This record gives sequence, C-alpha cells and structure tokens, in this order.
Amino acid sequence: MMSSSVTPLTEYRVLTKCGRELTWSAFDLEHLMRDLIYKGFRATHVQTMEEYEAEQVAERMRQLEQVTAVRLVERARKGRRQGA
Repeated sequence: MMSSSVTPLTEYRVLTKCGRELTWSAFDLEHLMRDLIYKGFRATHVQTMEEYEAEQVAERMRQLEQVTAVRLVERARKGRRQGA
C-alpha cells in the first residue's frame, strides 16, 4: 500500500480590484495568485475561508453584545421610570 503526499486544497475568500468577492480553492497562496492572474483577476484582499468565518463569528458576537447592552440599558431606564 502506497501513501500519498497530495497537498489538500485550501478555500480562500478573495476580494478583487474589479469589486468581486470570490471563493477560490488552491493548494497554496502562490498557486491561488497564479490562478487569479491567469483568469484576469487582481486580488486586493485574500484570506482563508477559516479566517473569514472566524471574523464573521466574532463580528456577530460583537453585534449581539451591543444589542444585549442596549436592551439592558433600556430595561433599566424603563424600570426607573415605572418606579418613580
């Protein structure tokens, strides 16, 4: 039985100079850039999908924390008005 040393593909999120948002699979960053240039794209921002998804989760958590804080403040103000 032979073992394979195939490099797995990584999914990248790419923002391009022309304003497109692409999801692209490549073996590595160098391969990704070569593919993009060959297809006529110029990347302005590149990150792995893992990094992108982690950022999205963190942003969603920040939004939820803000909403929760606003609701707590509103509830406290409402309670003070009712108690007065």
